[in-house]
Amino acid sequence: MKVMLTLLLCGTSLIASAASVTLAWDHSPDPSVVGYRIYYGASPTAMNAVIDVKTPAATSFIVENLAKGSWYFAVAGYTTTGTEGLRSNIASKTIG
Repeated sequence: MKVMLTLLLCGTSLIASAASVTLAWDHSPDPSVVGYRIYYGASPTAMNAVIDVKTPAATSFIVENLAKGSWYFAVAGYTTTGTEGLRSNIASKTIG
């Protein structure tokens, strides 16, 4: 599976001291993709938090409860065996 996904940062909402970011990506054309993993963190080289989106038809997700600061995001599709495709481009958002 060598499908590159493109990640788009759609919007930000700020509530009190936590914010949410809406991420969107193109659906993978690979029929073996069964879900997506969103990687994020405070550095493009340390995106250690992972959200598992177990819906193969998903093309967006809202990441919630983000503190102030810069955040970096990437997404990758995965198969039933857990094989992961290439990560998307890295999108970033500063919350402040």
